[in-house]
Amino acid sequence: FVALCAHNGRRINFSLRSERNEWNCSDVIQQVLDGIGFGGGHAELAGGMMPDVTLFNKSEIESRFRSALGLSASA
Repeated sequence: FVALCAHNGRRINFSLRSERNEWNCSDVIQQVLDGIGFGGGHAELAGGMMPDVTLFNKSEIESRFRSALGLSASA
């Protein structure tokens, strides 16, 4: 599983890739960006966007990814 985020003007773009069936990229990005952005795609690849860069908080985004992937905070 790979997740990339990039600052692009006033927004943050996300790109996800996965080769593991249990980590559906479309589901993951929708969970991560719930309430702060939007995204979608396919099980193996997906993208998303936060339209307001001021909402980006690295720790919060990391926590959301860990939760969506079913990982513990220390994994």
